[in-house]
Amino acid sequence: MKIISGILKGRKIEVNNKLEYRPTLSRIREDIFNILLHNPNITFDKKNSNFADVYCGSGSIGIEALSRGFKHCHFNDIDNAQIKKISLFLKNFPNLNYSLSDNDITNELDQILWSSFDVIYFDPPYEIKLEPIIMQKIEKIKNQAIIITETSHKIFEATQSTYNKSYKNKFINFFFANELKKL
Repeated sequence: MKIISGILKGRKIEVNNKLEYRPTLSRIREDIFNILLHNPNITFDKKNSNFADVYCGSGSIGIEALSRGFKHCHFNDIDNAQIKKISLFLKNFPNLNYSLSDNDITNELDQILWSSFDVIYFDPPYEIKLEPIIMQKIEKIKNQAIIITETSHKIFEATQSTYNKSYKNKFINFFFANELKKL
């Protein structure tokens, strides 16, 4: 899997095809960042923004965010082997600002500083019910934060997403945290 754009463009991220996770396809990663960076309804300063790649798997979304100029990225995955693989990759680029954790975010007492993120990308295994997890964290997330979800079904249908796109077997949604806090 290759990084699409930015300072790390063309670099290869090693992916173990035997693992249970499914890395986000290049075409979908490109769509996500085009929407995030060019949609007129979504405005923020990426050079001063912190990105979180939750359930990061290969880390491709977070690495893409760093490559495209985000100030900082926090990678979290419960699989410590994946966190180590991401760490080994990122150590080759000492100018990038990142942090890593292997928290179980279904736990209310996880150690993630949710209030520090401007963009949070949730891409859990599809069998995990994401809505209750986000709602458990939502009061810790800053109001202006953008929450992006990748799921196999529509979520938060009681509120309108800022932007959504459906693919063959997945849905990408962009929400503002303050809208989800109203639910």
